[in-house]
Amino acid sequence: MLRCMKSRVTVSLPADVVEEADRLGKRNGMASRSALVEAAVRLLVRQLRARELERSLDAYYGSRAEADRREDDAIVAASALRARAVDLDGDPAARVKGRRR
Repeated sequence: MLRCMKSRVTVSLPADVVEEADRLGKRNGMASRSALVEAAVRLLVRQLRARELERSLDAYYGSRAEADRREDDAIVAASALRARAVDLDGDPAARVKGRRR
């Protein structure tokens, strides 16, 4: 991970949250309270980004024309049908025999 300049921030949290965070952080090998808070904020940021992406995708696909949606559905159905025909758990040697060279 790249090292970057850190900013100092001050937050106010309920005492029980701080106590629980300190306890869990120590038990899980966090070097400091700052490390724990940084990890928690990074996790939250990833989750919020994922939500934003999901909303953007929903908005995009929801705005598509009916014909485009039908075409997408047909592609998904054909892909799923083909994917079910692939035997990933079978004997690898058997798969090679059946291939064209």
